[in-house]
Parts: sequence; structure tokens; C-alpha cells
Amino acid sequence: MKKAASGKKQKSKITLDDLALMIGRGFNATDKRFVGIDQRFDSVDKRFDKIDERLGKVDERLEGVETRLGKVEVSVAVLSVEMREVKERLEKIETTIASLTDTLDAFLKRLTDREEEFKILKAEVKIMKQVLKEKLNIDVDVLKHR
Repeated sequence: MKKAASGKKQKSKITLDDLALMIGRGFNATDKRFVGIDQRFDSVDKRFDKIDERLGKVDERLEGVETRLGKVEVSVAVLSVEMREVKERLEKIETTIASLTDTLDAFLKRLTDREEEFKILKAEVKIMKQVLKEKLNIDVDVLKHR
């Protein structure tokens, strides 16, 4: 047991210089680790810089797309208004055509009716000429050519 007690005494006989050297070595080892960590952070920073640069280019492209989309939206709005106006004009034209069709149908019916009446009158005149020739011996066709 005495040996164990004496081992403790030897360990406790570390001088302040020894302790300072030990702490110094610990700091040196820690500094070396931090140098490695700093190098890794530098490489990570470089990667982030590249990513930032790429994102900046993407932002520029998106701004261009946004500008073009704004122009497209304006064009679509203008086209919508123009389309509405064209539809209104087309409806008016269709109404006018329907009205003209009704008028033309009525005119054609009257014309057809007149043609029928004319055929009937022509047949009646033919009969009257025949009666005049047979009964009164008057030839209307000969009178017409004098």
C-alpha cells in the first residue's frame, strides 16, 4: 500500500514548468487541429462563393424571364380585349346576315309567287287569243307585228 501512496506523490510532484509545457503542447495540438479546420472552412467558403455566383446568375436569368412574362401578360390582356371586341362584331355580323337571309327569303317567295301569277296570266292570255281568233276571227299576233 505504501507503493500506491508513493506513486501518488510522484505524480503530484509535477512542477509548474512541467505543467506549463504540458498545457503548451495541448495548445499546440489544438492549434494544429484549428489550422486543419480553418483550411476546411476556407474550401467550404470557396464552394459557397461559387454557389453564390451561380445563384446570382440564376437570379439574373429569372429577372429576365420575369420581365418577358410581364410583357406576355400585357400582350395576353390586350389580346383578350381585342378578342372580346371581335366576338361582339361577329355577333353583329351574324345578326345582320340572319336579317338579310330573312329579307332574301321573303323576296324570293314574292318573286316565285309573281312567276306563278305570270304563268297563269300567260296561259289566260293564250286562251283569250285563241277565243278571239276562233269566235271573232281576230289574230292578235298579226296585229302585234304591223
